[in-house]
Amino acid sequence: IPWVSISDMEHFSVLAETSRSVSKDMASETFKYPPIPAGSLLMSFKLTVGKICVLGVDAYHNEAIISLRPNEGVLRDYLMRVLPSIARSGKTKDALMGATLNSASLAELIIPLPTLEEQHRIVAKVDELMALCDRLEADQADAEAAHAQLVQALLDSLTQAINADDFRASWQRLSEHFHTLFPTEASIDALKQ
Repeated sequence: IPWVSISDMEHFSVLAETSRSVSKDMASETFKYPPIPAGSLLMSFKLTVGKICVLGVDAYHNEAIISLRPNEGVLRDYLMRVLPSIARSGKTKDALMGATLNSASLAELIIPLPTLEEQHRIVAKVDELMALCDRLEADQADAEAAHAQLVQALLDSLTQAINADDFRASWQRLSEHFHTLFPTEASIDALKQ
């Protein structure tokens, strides 16, 4: 039977595989309850407080994870989006390897619960904004790659100049836009090379 540790969890995903498992005999001796059903939410409350995912298979989990099955009138996807920030704002205590929430701290967490209709709207809006963030991140990565390519082309024109006039012309192009070409450590490192 799959056994979940925090390292198996990928934030905001569906957990379908685990790196470890327990035998049925060991599970019946150790846990004395059936596996947590697929579809449940899992959230870490130790080390990486608020790491959350949906359990894709029936499984057991370690003591640093809580499993949640929302009551009727509460959307699992709504809880998945609000619980991490609420958990991180709870009264954490420093532990040997990171922060932790104890059972008293977990019990004190207050979860705002709007109507089911409003929960649907919140989930849709968060998903829309996260998709926008993903697109912006991809656009930023594309812009950074294009910038690096431009810097390299201009620097190559300097190092591959065939004569002094060619070098001066290349330097003139580069120096006119020096402040926009070399604002990052990577571009400065390229210039140093």
